[in-house]
Amino acid sequence: MTNFAQTKLLVRSQEISVIQGGVGAAPAHLVVPVNDFIEVLQNGVRIVGRHAIADGDQVTVRLSQTPPQRLADVQVARDQLTATLKVTLTPGVLRTLRPQGPAAEVVLEVVEQPVPVAPFEFAELRSAIAQAGVTHHIDETAVMQLAARRSSGECICARGVPAQPGDPAGYDLSAQPAELPQMAGIYSLQPVLAVESGQAVAVYRPARPGVPGQTVTGRILMPPPLPERTPRLGSGVELQPDGVVRALRAGRVVYNPGWIDVVESLVHERSLAAADGYLFFPGDVVIRGDVLEGVQVVAGGCVFVGGSVSGAKISGEAGIVVTGGVFASTLRAGMGKAVQQDLREKLSSFTAEAEQFVLGAEQVEQALRQRGAHVSFGAVCDRLLTDKYVSFQSWPNQLADWLTRHNGAVHAQWVALVQRIQQDFSPGRLRLAQGAHELRQKLDELRVQCDRLLDGEHHIADIEVRYAQNSVLSASGSITARQKGFYQCRMEAGRAIEARGSGGIILGGMASAASVVAREIGSELGGATEIHLSEHGTVQAEVIHPDTVLCIEGVQHRVNRPMRRAKWP
Repeated sequence: MTNFAQTKLLVRSQEISVIQGGVGAAPAHLVVPVNDFIEVLQNGVRIVGRHAIADGDQVTVRLSQTPPQRLADVQVARDQLTATLKVTLTPGVLRTLRPQGPAAEVVLEVVEQPVPVAPFEFAELRSAIAQAGVTHHIDETAVMQLAARRSSGECICARGVPAQPGDPAGYDLSAQPAELPQMAGIYSLQPVLAVESGQAVAVYRPARPGVPGQTVTGRILMPPPLPERTPRLGSGVELQPDGVVRALRAGRVVYNPGWIDVVESLVHERSLAAADGYLFFPGDVVIRGDVLEGVQVVAGGCVFVGGSVSGAKISGEAGIVVTGGVFASTLRAGMGKAVQQDLREKLSSFTAEAEQFVLGAEQVEQALRQRGAHVSFGAVCDRLLTDKYVSFQSWPNQLADWLTRHNGAVHAQWVALVQRIQQDFSPGRLRLAQGAHELRQKLDELRVQCDRLLDGEHHIADIEVRYAQNSVLSASGSITARQKGFYQCRMEAGRAIEARGSGGIILGGMASAASVVAREIGSELGGATEIHLSEHGTVQAEVIHPDTVLCIEGVQHRVNRPMRRAKWP
């Protein structure tokens, strides 16, 4: 007799029921899909896929639910001047089984329904901000707008107040040029700012203290301290009781925020030749003619040459302007700072070694006296110079080499200082020294004089020439050729090197600067030309010829074929 009894399955939203078909009933079949959110157990064993369910089996279902999530996160910037509120609202998921049956075979289906998430109220967001330690300068409007969105988002919930730096005391220039800038071809000629004796030059501006700020956490931010250095006045100006700085003499105004002066000009109506020798002047030097071979000019201001320069050395702390060409000469503008720094390091090494020498001689002298020997301090110095401190004898020669190396860029005061050291600490003078106190006194005087000489204002100074050939040009600012260009020159500039005008050529030699601009670099006939750029520097030219070497930060590129309308790197 055929048995038609059948076990069946009834699926409800959260459970599966087995409907018994009786003794000998055929089993039902349950198809369980692969799903991370559902787990079906048959008699305690997890099943996946199609399985037979017999009469009396226990079928258990476990559904994973995803609850809604809400997060209010407050991030405070490292400087504590801003705080960002980020709201994340993630709806949940309710999972149920699709009802089925009763049936002999059931394929389970999971039904997902979103569960809404409750948005944050304004009070809840304010509480989250407070818990993050943000207590000051809260932007209530931005927080309310974020709460009103009733969705995920972020806003700047607090903005602190940065400290405002003050302004140091200084001088505001009141004198103006007598005429407006004029054009000479494509060049703008800036008039020299000159004043008469007694004329108002500037107005004293007292220091303005900074204003404290406050972070979003309430911490007070103090402004940076103002420089303690008082702005300096040169000998050519005087500060009046009413705060006006007036010129004490006629001359050119030298001005920057920490220094003001009126410098005189030394004017030569003729050319300078070798017979004129060495010329030093603390202000401007104006030479109407040429500067010829054997001449050295050192100026604390600008040097203006109406003609050409040939075989000469010129140093101008405020700049050099040559109307004509420059041949086989050395020009240095605003390089006093570099020279002074080199001298400072040299003298620092000297004083340190001299202190050790004096201390050593003093100790040897005391030891000999304790043994009953009567030896003069000078004799002790003589013995040490030929023994333990033999290297100290080389200092006079080292200083002489320094003077030679910086010949043409050394002011007379520096020369006198170095020559005094050479004399006072020569081996012959040391052999005549009466005691350690004598040498220490000289070292103390040296420090005082050195500090006085090396404490001065320095300029970003430019060199401007018509063209230059076989010359050395150094400037703390820029070096410019107005017409032909530069031929076989060694040039070093703190800012730019530019070959302008109809020629605009840099041919041969070496050019080192932050930027180099020319019409043509190198030559079709070859010949090495080196261009050295500082970090982030660039070179621009209509054409760069082969055999030119371009260098930046140790990276070298040799040009093998013409580069046109070039900009490198």
